[in-house]
Amino acid sequence: MNSFLDTVRSTIARHHMFGPGDTVVVAVSGGADSMALLHALAAMREELRITLHVAHFDHQLRPGSADDVGFVGTAARVLRIPFTVGTADVSAQAAEQHRSIEDAARRARYGFLTQVAADTGAGVVATAHTRNDQLETVLMRLFDAAPWESLAGIPPVRALGSGARVVRPLLDLSRCDVVTFLDTRGVIWREDPSNRDLTLRRNWMRHAVIPGLEESMPPLGDLLSRVSDVVREADRLLAVSAGQVFDRVHARSGRVLRLPLRVMRVLPGPVLRRLVRQVLVAGTDGGASRVVEDKALNLLSRRRPGQFWAGAWVIRRSYEVFEIAPAPAPDPDHEYELTIPGEVAAADFGVRVRADIVDPEAIDAQAPGEVILDADAAGPVLRMRSARPGDWIRPLGMKGKKKVQDLLVDEKVPRWERGRIPLIVDARGRILWVVGLRISEEARLTERTKRAVRLRVLPLEARVSAAGRA
Repeated sequence: MNSFLDTVRSTIARHHMFGPGDTVVVAVSGGADSMALLHALAAMREELRITLHVAHFDHQLRPGSADDVGFVGTAARVLRIPFTVGTADVSAQAAEQHRSIEDAARRARYGFLTQVAADTGAGVVATAHTRNDQLETVLMRLFDAAPWESLAGIPPVRALGSGARVVRPLLDLSRCDVVTFLDTRGVIWREDPSNRDLTLRRNWMRHAVIPGLEESMPPLGDLLSRVSDVVREADRLLAVSAGQVFDRVHARSGRVLRLPLRVMRVLPGPVLRRLVRQVLVAGTDGGASRVVEDKALNLLSRRRPGQFWAGAWVIRRSYEVFEIAPAPAPDPDHEYELTIPGEVAAADFGVRVRADIVDPEAIDAQAPGEVILDADAAGPVLRMRSARPGDWIRPLGMKGKKKVQDLLVDEKVPRWERGRIPLIVDARGRILWVVGLRISEEARLTERTKRAVRLRVLPLEARVSAAGRA
């Protein structure tokens, strides 16, 4: 009996699960494992100087599950520990959410435990996972050919919502140790008949697969335990390495998160995957699935830019940058009218454009973000719009014409930004300026130019409305 408590005490200390003054929510189903956890922590609460709170969740998955509530409640009262119960129709939730029963049950249960921790001010939730649970988990992931880092199995400590964390004080003890501890103390527990249902994969693994493996390979448990420890440490080092890269090179602009490709390209594959995972967590306020992670890595492996949507977010790589941003608004599909002289606020492009008549003889040089055209060739009214299929321009210095689409590709403008590059066109529809990139031969200054117009692109001020929209 003492060896059981000694092992629990050692596990708590080794993983810094909790300390003096902590409130610990104990998840108790009424089964052997959770009853052993409850009685072990109750026996050590004064020594550890912790406060306990029992939490029980009824999944409503079998007749008689309500009796477990009374059983756990009685145990909590005998031990003088506060008790909270939660319940949900997990079968209905699984059908509604298109999840397996096991997945829906786990989500509902941990949601409840998170809420209890928040309500009680607890920083810790203790669950009764044992060494047997660890063995089952690692074997199932091996059979599934899951990602190597998942072979770390059940972590002794992990983060939970509301600022709390989940701890597993029994993770170094077997189910046999649990039963011996309970028998020695005279503690009874309840058996869940569903634990014998071999149509459930974990039960099949527990009752049909593992006993045979342990009979033919007695050291199996120790071997897989060592594998889990090594994988967990390797994964921790990868996370640290990726975190250092992320902290050094990432940049934020509003809700857009960017990393330079020149750094990402030279990272070893495992570090790159962890970096992408960290970027997804930071960029989407919570993270993304393994499928999204794989799609992001595939995007990075390509030679050309691309993008894909993940819920309310868009994940992109341009020629130089990998970024995550909120899904953009549709490209502008209307025009803005600009009278010369005058100014128009093009809200959808995020800029203002100002047109001023200037003396061509007095022009020194052009400032960034401006061009100077022949005013008579340009005409009295110009329009601003986005590119359309079939648009072409006669680029300054070239004899022939060129498709605007080809120009944007040559200038390495990512596909998702091309529709937001404004074009300045005259009354005849001729493109005079692909803003920020190229002007046209159509309205260039010549020896015959008598009047010039200076077009300047300025930031859109917040107070300026979309006045001027055609």
